[in-house]
Amino acid sequence: MPLSDKQISDRLRAALDALGTEPGETLRGNTAIEVVRSITATVSVQHTLAVETDAEQVDIFRKP
Repeated sequence: MPLSDKQISDRLRAALDALGTEPGETLRGNTAIEVVRSITATVSVQHTLAVETDAEQVDIFRKP
């Protein structure tokens, strides 16, 4: 069954929560976790904006 926008928002929020805010122990680990946090946060914000404006596409390359 397809996920609703609410379910997607909830999962994106859960992913951000799971990623936490702690730095990585190594430079490569920290780089990876910071990139994933940034991408996940951007997708989450753009999804929220798309839902609020009733847009059919999520524009992850546009700054909010």
